[in-house]
Amino acid sequence: GKLYQLGGYTSTWKPTNRADVYDPATNTWKRLADIPISITHAGVAADNQNIYLAGGYVGTPGGGQIFATRRVLRYNIPTNTWSNLPPLPQARGSGGFSNLKGELHFFGGANLNRIDRGEHWILKLNNIAAGWQPAAPLPNPRSHLGDAIVNGKIYAIGGQHSYDDYLTAQNTVHVWNPATKQWTRAANLPQPRSHIGSATFVING
Repeated sequence: GKLYQLGGYTSTWKPTNRADVYDPATNTWKRLADIPISITHAGVAADNQNIYLAGGYVGTPGGGQIFATRRVLRYNIPTNTWSNLPPLPQARGSGGFSNLKGELHFFGGANLNRIDRGEHWILKLNNIAAGWQPAAPLPNPRSHLGDAIVNGKIYAIGGQHSYDDYLTAQNTVHVWNPATKQWTRAANLPQPRSHIGSATFVING
């Protein structure tokens, strides 16, 4: 019943480590414990007690940013604390990230050189010590995509190739089925779209 705002840009290309929560019952915002790194373009997933951030663009002391990281962070809501989870096998930014029945899935995104990648890794929350395990890669490697879970399947929606003035938005939609452990194509978006992570969500199935 609350809204969480984690990181993001505060000015031109400058990520922040600030986190806040909004309570609609009191119409008030409350500042939370700072994120250990200044970050934007991170994957976000959650469960009843925790919020997870994976990959992203990380701010540098000089005020710039690097375009990928291996960091995976867990925010525990009851204790208002951050902790590290096993890092991604490779640095990524602007990838897809979902919590499917206690398994964290990170897929797609771009590497430190801003090259789009299709790797897909899974971290089981009931066996964190095992680390991230490889899974079938995302077809049509891309970044800045939307992702959602519907009826027990993960949807990877749209995204882009390349970046800034050179980007080409994508209309591709893929579906991860945990029963087959494979991605399959779904109907394309009516129009290519990217930067749609926070604009892609599920209501009533």
